[in-house]
Amino acid sequence: MYDDDIKAIREWLRDDKRIFSYCHTEEDDGEDVMFVSADDFEDFADFLRENVLDLICIPGKIGNDGVWFSTVDLEKAKFY
Repeated sequence: MYDDDIKAIREWLRDDKRIFSYCHTEEDDGEDVMFVSADDFEDFADFLRENVLDLICIPGKIGNDGVWFSTVDLEKAKFY
């Protein structure tokens, strides 16, 4: 995934509308983890569909509360 796409995802996660979703970076928080809560997942999928063209998948972890991934996972994203 391109750096501009990763930056856009981080900005989406940092939007004040997101109560439970978050983006932590190594530089600011000491860890590289992004979390999309189950409540925000539909909006996140819409955002990806509209802004990250030809995306097939992002490796990550799925749980009851949402989806976790890192910058490394975004860099490993698959495209058509």
